[in-house]
Amino acid sequence: MPTHPCPKCGRQLNQSGEAAVDERVYPIYQCDECIVVTEFMGRTIEMALTFALGDDGKPFDPASPDGHLSL
Repeated sequence: MPTHPCPKCGRQLNQSGEAAVDERVYPIYQCDECIVVTEFMGRTIEMALTFALGDDGKPFDPASPDGHLSL
């Protein structure tokens, strides 16, 4: 199973899923140790840091319109 370090704490993470966007598949990782604050359905919530890896190997937020990963 592919692993990748968390961009916030450096903990080695196992791939937890995949996201398909425009016929491309990106690996998804989630760090349960790193909690981030985000907007969801008009509310501010806390959740585990979740990110995808782009073709360049850099983490991005697949749920963000611009891909910005809030750490």
